[in-house]
Amino acid sequence: KKEFRGFIFFLNLQPEIKNPQILGKYGKVVRWFLNKGNLLQGFGILGEVVNFADGKRNLLSIRDEVTAEYEPIPVWIVKDIFEILESINYVELKKVM
Repeated sequence: KKEFRGFIFFLNLQPEIKNPQILGKYGKVVRWFLNKGNLLQGFGILGEVVNFADGKRNLLSIRDEVTAEYEPIPVWIVKDIFEILESINYVELKKVM
């Protein structure tokens, strides 16, 4: 758990991205969810994860919020989602001390 605590996720929205559903056009995101087995469930989780990325919450608190609102998910799924979103410049990952 400690290794994730210092990471805060900031939204860095690209001009053409208006909402999480549009992320479906990005191949990395679609492939990741297809590899996990359930694309529709994955996009539901993605939407929840993005909703809680407000620049104040860290990975664990985002996972806890998504679990409370949607369904229990392991922290590694949230981490993977943010790594993919960071790779397409949708979010910015910052480590704070």
